[in-house]
Amino acid sequence: MAKMKLVVFLAFLASLVVADLLILRDRLTPATMEFTENIKRSCTSIDIIPGSDPNFNITYMIEMTCRKQNMRQKRFTEYFPVLSWLLKQHNSRNMEKEDQKYIDMLEFSDKMLYLEEVLEMPSINLPFDDIANLINWNGTEIIRYFNYPLGKIEDAWAALAKRTLQCDKANRLEMIVCGNFNPTRRMGLHKIVASIGHFSSLGTVFKYRNISTHAVLYDGKLFSMDSCRFLKNYYECQISRNTTCTVTSPENCPVEVVMAPTKVFVREYVGDYSVVAAVAEAYQTMIHGHYSTHQMGISQHVSLLLPIGSYAKFNNVKVFGKSLNAFDHFAVNTEADHLPVSHEDLDKLEANYGNTEEVLRHRALLKSEFSQFLDRNLMLIIILLTIVFLVTVTIAGVSITLRKKNFQSLPVVLYSNNKVTIIQ
Repeated sequence: MAKMKLVVFLAFLASLVVADLLILRDRLTPATMEFTENIKRSCTSIDIIPGSDPNFNITYMIEMTCRKQNMRQKRFTEYFPVLSWLLKQHNSRNMEKEDQKYIDMLEFSDKMLYLEEVLEMPSINLPFDDIANLINWNGTEIIRYFNYPLGKIEDAWAALAKRTLQCDKANRLEMIVCGNFNPTRRMGLHKIVASIGHFSSLGTVFKYRNISTHAVLYDGKLFSMDSCRFLKNYYECQISRNTTCTVTSPENCPVEVVMAPTKVFVREYVGDYSVVAAVAEAYQTMIHGHYSTHQMGISQHVSLLLPIGSYAKFNNVKVFGKSLNAFDHFAVNTEADHLPVSHEDLDKLEANYGNTEEVLRHRALLKSEFSQFLDRNLMLIIILLTIVFLVTVTIAGVSITLRKKNFQSLPVVLYSNNKVTIIQ
């Protein structure tokens, strides 16, 4: 039933694709998507089945290490006979002597020593790669239990809330894991989306639509996400239930208005991306010591992915790179709907920034624009008002004429000597 609900809801969302995408990160970064209400917190115990190694007996190493761990616990109870009785444990010194030769040998084994360290590690610091290499284990059991994508054990491991490695009573390894189980989890491609905004005519106020910055491309369609977190190799995302404001219908999203006194507005995104809007014809970059100049494009927006130590300069504002290796930048040549600044927008700015000089200038500009509108369209307004007046007078005259005609056609009633006479 949950799977059917997911398919139906995704089909409904896909039908809302009517608007062009504004900015889309075209990287092949995988992402899972799921509904929050379908997530179930679950804990389980998984028996660790080690792989084979022709040069090393992994099973024997695990058994000896676990026996040593278990014997440490038994020796602890020897000092407390009451605990030994409560736990129904008995001294077995003969067994210790019998196994001492194995313990003495294995204590010199680096692998055994490290396994002992791992068994003592807190859950949060438990390293999957080291465990996998130590016992030749691929963690498939975790992927299957929590319904994570096959071959993505490192991401599934990072998503777990608890992971504790311990020895069972049979001297074998087991792992206690807790995480989010979701049978409706789907795999797609993660995308970063940014809306295209507009500057005011003065260039110091910027207005844009507040849309979700995360989306997942699944089955050829784009879906909005409420949130995403990066694990190791892919993103884990929650699908948005908002079917009105989506990344493919930004015209239905709320509008944000901010001050931009430098005529530059910068928005930061995951993946070390920045989207810069600027009132400028060109911008300069400095990448690995090389300087160059680039045109802004019709949208006045630029997408930046610059390495650390590099920057892009817009007017007198420098935007520094944060990427460790990759870099890219391009002007966005996509236009969006025009978003003029209104008196309501200026009221919001005044509430957030105070009655600044820029707010006053924009209010004066709105009044001036309204006056210019009246001047340009005065004759048209007079003609429209004249037509409205003539139509109103005509309708009133027709109404009066009809009333007179109806009044004249009414019968006359005469009262005389207790008699009533009706004259048609």
